[in-house]
Amino acid sequence: MAKRQQVVGYTLGLAKRGHPEIVSVGGEEDDVFGLLTYLATQVVEHGQVFSEGIHDTPLFSELVFCDQEAEPHNLPLMEQVLGDTPVTALSCIAPRDFTVIQQRPAHRDLRRIA
Repeated sequence: MAKRQQVVGYTLGLAKRGHPEIVSVGGEEDDVFGLLTYLATQVVEHGQVFSEGIHDTPLFSELVFCDQEAEPHNLPLMEQVLGDTPVTALSCIAPRDFTVIQQRPAHRDLRRIA
């Protein structure tokens, strides 16, 4: 059986707002991207602050955050985008029941046929 690669994703820019960058690891690219986009939106648009521990959001009842051990400036593009901004990072463990929220398909074709 072939081993699946883990996808690693991270936010880029939360440090400029005084918030730790968020790193997440998962099995599917869409899951990791969706979770990080959601978390960044919670910080930027709703003022939520995440720190080490368990946090609730409107969509998730338990998200686990841990201090990120890797040096954040070792991540690609981090130094180029953030420059000298002090950077810390949190690792977010995606909930087991996390699924990507997909757009609903149109219920029917509204075009008329002549």
